[in-house]
Amino acid sequence: MSLSKLAESVSPINESLALSVLDEIVLAANCSKIDTGYGRIGVEVSVFRKLAVNNEPRVRQAAGNFQDPLRQIITLSAISKSKAEQLTKEATMAAENQKKAKLSP
Repeated sequence: MSLSKLAESVSPINESLALSVLDEIVLAANCSKIDTGYGRIGVEVSVFRKLAVNNEPRVRQAAGNFQDPLRQIITLSAISKSKAEQLTKEATMAAENQKKAKLSP
């Protein structure tokens, strides 16, 4: 099991542990010899997106700890995408609720 899958698996049960695993992911990537010049970052960004829903500042901090700029950019963009999806969902729900309120007598 990869560290990313482990973090995703434990996040509903123990968010603190999932964030600790996220830190380990960053440390492992910083020690990796994978050349990001070919577009391979060696990190699953889905874990950043998933964990950002509940603790965006902490996940953003972890993403900022990448030494490689490409890894930082890609993980930070995944976090921003998660936030945008969350805001869109909230706005849609608010608009639907407002519409229902206008239709109620």
